Amino acid sequence: MQGNPQHRPLAETRRRAFLTIRDLAQRAKVSTKTIVDIEHGRSEPQLRTIKQISEALNVDPLEIEEFALVIEGEPKKAAAWTSTRRQRPSHLLVPGEGTSHTAEGA
Repeated sequence: MQGNPQHRPLAETRRRAFLTIRDLAQRAKVSTKTIVDIEHGRSEPQLRTIKQISEALNVDPLEIEEFALVIEGEPKKAAAWTSTRRQRPSHLLVPGEGTSHTAEGA
């Protein structure tokens, strides 16, 4: 995959965070198959999955090559995403700050 030099592949981003595929999947509340399929280009992630994985990695989704391609390829959805992506990930919320977050089934 040849993309913008500002974007890193998901696998590289995951490794830089010292996470295994299993670790990332558990943090993001997705299956290991989902992570593997995205990293190997076998599936295009949905925006909800992009959000979950980006929050688990604590990165802007546009920093991840596979995610940037999806977000930039769907302008209407990207506009909705970019208006909310600066919120603090739920796992970094301080008690009493913000709202509680309940993940939907993966």
